[in-house]
Amino acid sequence: KGAIIDIRIKIIIPFWILKVIFLQFHTLGAFPHPPFPTSLATYEFFYILNKSRHQ
Repeated sequence: KGAIIDIRIKIIIPFWILKVIFLQFHTLGAFPHPPFPTSLATYEFFYILNKSRHQ
């Protein structure tokens, strides 16, 4: 069970970092909109982080 969460974290964190980078460009007006829903990605990131911490 822990291995599945580790894999998900390894997938989520790069996406989360990319999201932050894209949002930086978005505030500068480089992109018309963020590549994926911001709040959902952030929520999922912290949800997985908390889940992995409680095991």
